[in-house]
Amino acid sequence: MLGFARSSVWYFGEYPEEYENGQFVAAPTWLAGIEEARAGVKMVKNPQRETPIYFQGWAPAVEWSDFGIVASMIYEICVPVDCYQDVLIIDESSLEEVEVSAFQQK
Repeated sequence: MLGFARSSVWYFGEYPEEYENGQFVAAPTWLAGIEEARAGVKMVKNPQRETPIYFQGWAPAVEWSDFGIVASMIYEICVPVDCYQDVLIIDESSLEEVEVSAFQQK
């Protein structure tokens, strides 16, 4: 992580609420420094295609181990709302999902 220390966007935890049929069922919350959870990097400084995989945090109490990797950089992309320039696409997954090659793009 030393290479990402300055000017990266750090991720120190989250409070995601889960609902089923409109009813609250859980909030697998994690905060760095509590129950062995560790902060990670949400976005690295000057991301490039060659940027190595980086962990976005680690929280064993809620089985959270997300990581990201720069998937592509697109000059321009248009969606129904507008067009955007210099778009960065990051593939995200977790240690639990690696074996099934599950990724989400952001």
